[in-house]
Amino acid sequence: MKKIIKFFNTFSFLNICHFYDTRLREGLVFGRAFSPLKFSARFFPFWFGKYNYNNIIIQAKGISKNDDIKISDSGTFNFTGYLEKKLLLQIRDILKLPFAIFSGYTTSGGTEANIYAMWIAREWATSKVKEKDRKIYWIIPNNAHYSINKALNLLNIKNNSDNEIIAIKTDSLGRADWQQIIKSIKAVRERGNDPIILPLTAMTTECGSIDPIFELNDFINKSKFDNIFFHVDAAFSGFFLPFLKEYHNIFSLSSLFSITVDFSKTIGGTVGSGAVIFRVGLEEYANIDAPYLLGNSDKTLTGSRSGLDVIAMYSLLAINSEENIRNDILDALKKTSFLAKEILAIDFIKLFYEPKLNYIVFSLVNIEENKEEKIRKILASYSISSSIVGIEDKKEELFKIIIRNDHTYRNIKKLIKDLKSATKT
Repeated sequence: MKKIIKFFNTFSFLNICHFYDTRLREGLVFGRAFSPLKFSARFFPFWFGKYNYNNIIIQAKGISKNDDIKISDSGTFNFTGYLEKKLLLQIRDILKLPFAIFSGYTTSGGTEANIYAMWIAREWATSKVKEKDRKIYWIIPNNAHYSINKALNLLNIKNNSDNEIIAIKTDSLGRADWQQIIKSIKAVRERGNDPIILPLTAMTTECGSIDPIFELNDFINKSKFDNIFFHVDAAFSGFFLPFLKEYHNIFSLSSLFSITVDFSKTIGGTVGSGAVIFRVGLEEYANIDAPYLLGNSDKTLTGSRSGLDVIAMYSLLAINSEENIRNDILDALKKTSFLAKEILAIDFIKLFYEPKLNYIVFSLVNIEENKEEKIRKILASYSISSSIVGIEDKKEELFKIIIRNDHTYRNIKKLIKDLKSATKT
């Protein structure tokens, strides 16, 4: 009886608390890419979670698009391990990746996925550097997600004489400067064939800009340069760009080594879940002996992982067709255009560039000192925050709005009305 009373007391407590966290589902969060969790991503983990299908131990490796993946009944957590392989195949097909055979695993999000990719890259590069006086070169754009910088710290890359970091500035649109990338690669190759690690981003966090990934792929292929570990951070764009006609093959890059995606962006997946996919064989560079596991080793960053996120994402992609997802994205783009036109009429807002995707990036200009605090409070009330971003050779304070299909025109008009009234006395 006491246990039942405690159960209902706990339920009552949680029920009261959750009402303080309703802004996302009410459509009032405009500065984040997170979408409210869709029903299928809530229901299936709840239903099957009761059987403790909540873990994955072994990494998926050597997956072929032609494989007839079969479920086993001889191990532990076979159900979620099987679904992970099916999910990774779905992601590979959506992104149209160039890997006929690949490896990968589901992660706790884009940050873990990027750190893992950089770990694999370091171990791969270390295997290439055997003679004295050779280095590993890291060509890192200034617009890279903070997880890349976190990886460099964790992997002891900075202040390490065996590694050299080459910082790449951004151009006027917030993209990694293409000319500087080419110049840096050629300079390294003039010294020798030392390994190069180069992460680029498709839709950067702060500006929504797409780095020159097509151009780099073409350059690598035409130059015949090898030993370049080309990684793409597609956390923001993996479930967005491939559904648009003009970007449908953006990740079909023959020189690609690895790519990361995040499930919480665009399609309504669980926050804190993502995936990393890479060329088969690279997982061996992360091999750690673990005799008690099936296969006697662990090749992931975290070891045991949540299987509930796999159930959520598999069911979400299975139920929602590509046409459904595309329609949601097109709806978000229409709302972005509507907001961009309205926001142009606000005299204290200057657009960073004409929006083409679902990002609106802007700065504040010509504000009376006594009105600035009010404007910033209004922006903060919609979770619209600013960052100091390096653009070419200068720093700019930029705000971003990310429009999703779950945003209503009613709330968009409310945002516009509030902003327009900000300078009124």
